[in-house]
Amino acid sequence: LLRSSMRVKEFRNKYPLWKEALEDIGDDLMKEIFRSRETYAIFRGLRNKVGGLKNISIRFYVNREMHPLILEALNEDLGGHRNFWMLKAPICRKYSVGIDKLRFLPLFEDEETRKKRPNCLVIEADVSGWADEIEKHLKPLDNIKKESATIKELWKKFKQKRRLGEIEVLREDVTADAVEAKLEDGTVWHIVHFAGHSFYVPDKDDPTQGNGFLAMQKDKDSKTRIQSVNIRLFSNWLRKAKTRFIYLSSCESSNDDFVYELASNSIPAVLGFRWDLDDPKAAEHVEHFYEHLFAIKSLEYAFLHTRQDMHNKHKKHNIWAAPMLMMQGRQ
Repeated sequence: LLRSSMRVKEFRNKYPLWKEALEDIGDDLMKEIFRSRETYAIFRGLRNKVGGLKNISIRFYVNREMHPLILEALNEDLGGHRNFWMLKAPICRKYSVGIDKLRFLPLFEDEETRKKRPNCLVIEADVSGWADEIEKHLKPLDNIKKESATIKELWKKFKQKRRLGEIEVLREDVTADAVEAKLEDGTVWHIVHFAGHSFYVPDKDDPTQGNGFLAMQKDKDSKTRIQSVNIRLFSNWLRKAKTRFIYLSSCESSNDDFVYELASNSIPAVLGFRWDLDDPKAAEHVEHFYEHLFAIKSLEYAFLHTRQDMHNKHKKHNIWAAPMLMMQGRQ
């Protein structure tokens, strides 16, 4: 199952190959989880009693070894067509990092963010150029400004009705020093949205290990010189800002190193992406997600409704299958 999950990346942009691969993985997962027809029948009976999948939240507890497994692929055959559970119920993951690592509940699940006014910081990392760690040129991302503008517009729309706090966009100076200073300025940034490049570098001696990086400006006056910021360092800054939720709008941002470091630094909720993103589709995902998030104040159901929206509009594109939600502190 792990090998199959990792192979999907090779043809993630070739429909229907990636969808068929998801179906196969989902079939095998169902067999592993339920083991027998009797067990599955019991589950279906209980599911029907609560009104179906839409009234169930599915959570997987995972470690680094099992993280690459595409658990979201769970599906069942209903009358000759596949019913992906990820389109019916919120599916999230919890990284096993130990109770001592938990300092906050996810966004809108603690008293502070539910009743008081949460703040949002948007990091508009509009940088491109050569990245030494992966020996690759990172191309310009044309929709970064659109993302931040969309979030600001939705924030303004819902601010009074849904009791939102302040929003700020960090744009002109997105050096590591500037980002660190902003996250450590004493403001509680409950929501942090990072729009920009991220990349993962596997360890040469152990491919199962590696390091995640975010691309920021090398210096204030240049957007074509990159400084790679290790996710461990970035996680420390977020912890000091008491961040409850981070949206990593960048490719490979759901890799185990990103998630593990964020969870280990008490960041209770992370939205990332499994595969490389189509820039316009990523911006569209942002718009749908924050519209739902501010309207219903639930990470899980905002995530589900966004997946449903993207599937309805782009059935043949992997944008609806690529996102992953990680939430800590839930029992």
